[in-house]
Amino acid sequence: MEVLHIIFQSFFLIVLNIYPNSVRKKFSNSFFISLAKSCVLLSTVLLFYSFLNIDLKYLVSFLYVIFSINLIFLIIDCKTNSSIFYKTIFFTLILFIFSINLASDLKIGWDAQNIWFPKALNFIDGEKIDNLKNLPRPDYPFFGPYMWAIFSDVSFLKHEYFGRIFYIYVFCLSIFAIIEKINLKNELKFLLSLIILLMLSSKNLFNGYQEVLIFAYAIFLSIIAIDLIEKKKKFNYLSLLSCSFILFWIKNEAFVLTLSFLFILTFYLNFNFKKKVFYILSIIFLIYLKYTLFNLFDLNFNLQQGNYELLKLNTITEKFSLDRALEIIFYLIVGFVKNPFGFVILISSVPFLIKLEKKKVVTFFILNFYLSLFILFAAYCLTSFPLTFHLKTSVDRLVFEVMGFGFVIFVYFANSLIKKN
Repeated sequence: MEVLHIIFQSFFLIVLNIYPNSVRKKFSNSFFISLAKSCVLLSTVLLFYSFLNIDLKYLVSFLYVIFSINLIFLIIDCKTNSSIFYKTIFFTLILFIFSINLASDLKIGWDAQNIWFPKALNFIDGEKIDNLKNLPRPDYPFFGPYMWAIFSDVSFLKHEYFGRIFYIYVFCLSIFAIIEKINLKNELKFLLSLIILLMLSSKNLFNGYQEVLIFAYAIFLSIIAIDLIEKKKKFNYLSLLSCSFILFWIKNEAFVLTLSFLFILTFYLNFNFKKKVFYILSIIFLIYLKYTLFNLFDLNFNLQQGNYELLKLNTITEKFSLDRALEIIFYLIVGFVKNPFGFVILISSVPFLIKLEKKKVVTFFILNFYLSLFILFAAYCLTSFPLTFHLKTSVDRLVFEVMGFGFVIFVYFANSLIKKN
């Protein structure tokens, strides 16, 4: 019986984001990219719903209404386009396999047990955002736990791990969506997506940590940025801001990495002066909105309470030393060893650096990827925590986050190889 519920949960998550064909084509002609942009839209709606402090049962009813409407249109669309049916079934099977693997080992990580799951329980138990100040780490955002709570409640069995199936969904979707940017036949895209999923998968990937969400939404953000640079549609602009705001509410380092991404993107958008000013003002507004909401709910707007707010100007220079730098570099390499696809991204960037590739999209993502790594380096240099402890307990997860922002480099490298052959 539980297996059937897992199948339904996987199918539910997919159909929830499959809008009617007429709407879907406005997002993208590619099935998984349109699914990714739909996921960003729905995630934004759910995030703003959380600020209203309305009971989850009303939200669950709303989601079932959307699911029912989308299912009707999906049945209609499948009659004229069978590929949609096959892709939906295939993707459901992928989610089911990962979900069964999760159900066989329900271990929750230390941070998840002590920080993230208590926040999820807060919403499951009917409490609101303003109660988060009474829980551990009120300085941490709550988007991940909120989604954990929602999709635990959506399931008929109400098991907590059904909420973590949403994490599986966005992770798998991000890979399938970004691989659609590679110029291969559909069969080869599916095969490559599966290979990369297996390369990235680990036993701790879905144990409640939030890095998998940052990785996935960073890829969504990258896809949207590509389309914005190349197509300049208003929808892509709104999607970019929406996805950025979602990342602001996952973890604090995602907030910093996303701001870096948006800042560099300013120089690569083919906008006139007025549009660029509006773009910058939009980003400032999102930052102000997050700050205002944190204050509204009496949460702590620190990057990491007990750490970086303790920095003083006269002590910053003391934290930069050769020994600390070498130790950080060593553990960053360890982080890449634990995330071997990171080496693939690094290697993929080399040909473009050698040739000084002038294509805006490629240079943007390479610059952002290396700047993100520098941000990690600087963050560890400035930490007030014991450096070795801080590195050992977090570096591999932070490298995984940065990989999401740099994944596109591999896509352009793959396309350059295909073009040569």
